[in-house]
Amino acid sequence: MVELYLNDVVEKALRKALLEGAEQAEVFTVKSRTLSLYIEDSKVKNLEEKFDVGISVRVADGKKLGEASSTIASPEQVDVCTDSAIKAARVSEPDAFFQGFGLGGEAVISRPHVWDEEVANLDTKKLSSKGVEIVDACIGVGDVKIPRGLIRTASIETEIGNSNGMSTTHRSTMVYLHFTSMTSSGVAGEGEESFFSTKLDMDTSAIGTSLAQGAMNSARAVTFKGRSEVPVFIQAASLAEMFKTSVGFSIDSENVNRMRSAWVGKMGNEVASPSISIVDDPTDPRGILCTTHDDEGTPTCKRNIVEDGVLKSILFDGYNASMAGVRSTGNGLRRTERDSQSLYQLPVHVSPINMVVQPGSKDRDELISTFDRAVLIERFAWPQVNPITGAIGLEVRCAHIMERGEIVETVKHALLTGNFYESLKKVVGIANDQKVQGSWIVPTIGFDGMELVGNP
Repeated sequence: MVELYLNDVVEKALRKALLEGAEQAEVFTVKSRTLSLYIEDSKVKNLEEKFDVGISVRVADGKKLGEASSTIASPEQVDVCTDSAIKAARVSEPDAFFQGFGLGGEAVISRPHVWDEEVANLDTKKLSSKGVEIVDACIGVGDVKIPRGLIRTASIETEIGNSNGMSTTHRSTMVYLHFTSMTSSGVAGEGEESFFSTKLDMDTSAIGTSLAQGAMNSARAVTFKGRSEVPVFIQAASLAEMFKTSVGFSIDSENVNRMRSAWVGKMGNEVASPSISIVDDPTDPRGILCTTHDDEGTPTCKRNIVEDGVLKSILFDGYNASMAGVRSTGNGLRRTERDSQSLYQLPVHVSPINMVVQPGSKDRDELISTFDRAVLIERFAWPQVNPITGAIGLEVRCAHIMERGEIVETVKHALLTGNFYESLKKVVGIANDQKVQGSWIVPTIGFDGMELVGNP
């Protein structure tokens, strides 16, 4: 394989596109190295090392757009991909909203520290040892096994350029982990843990212990009976997914432009309790997607989304900004927080860079102890919110009934019902235990207005 430098690939594709008659062109290139460890039945099942180099070319012939992507192992494949994009543009219908590719600009934030040499140079032996440490920590706590486990690490380098003179580069590392646990005998119980970072800073002992504890908690849980409308505290891992599928959906400009967002027309209005503040912060080194420029070359910046409960901003990529007649906020991404392969095949989409829900001042246990009675949700079957209506009807796999901070009963087989958008306005407490979950960083939060429903 001929060694290809990303800047040479960008220049070659841009030159080719313009020579073939494209009025504008944009080129996204990416190179990655990925290590993946797979655990099955508490044993290392497989180890993979993959290298990937690819390109995505977008061209404009007036308002007619074309896009093509390809893995590249030779200079000839750059030309083939560019030709495909041009052919696609020539047969496409004009897009009235297209105003041109981005103009780029100087970075307005310092380059975030999202590259880690240890991750970039990691070998399969050390990666395997991390997986074994988690398994050993888990099975050492009790009669628990690991049915499935994945640790993925990657180093990613991108370069973007267009015919308007925009040019930017980025490099980052990522570590993603997802493990499940299960009791080995007796009553079935399940646990789950995930981890996201740009560094290899996972606490394998703590993760393994938490997996075991989660499975054992689930196994000893009893079927919930009756109904309860006490304050409900939701742990960060589940809550992050709920924020993503509700707030994340509502601040996506594509959904706003298409009138699908629950927050259409609510800019400057209260959408949450005054204790809720949410910031898209590309300067935070905890965020896997943090960067000075998005994947269209637009500068990113720290942006208040919800401030003291009031909606301050939504997120735009280039295309949706053109539709709305505004500027991109630097939230057009191809990259994801869980994978590094074939990123060139992914279209640009509106995405948070690093959405941070601001924490409170008390730790979780101290906060919950101030309530006479409360529910702490440990795990749902699938923690998603209806993004348009906010309705929830979530199956509870494990929850704790708390009285003055003490667990009086652990329950399962219940539904948590309510409306998440309405409950955001009824926050009763925010803990200081932030957890990174994908592109969101979220603490445990307590809500009024939800009901736990069990068997009669």
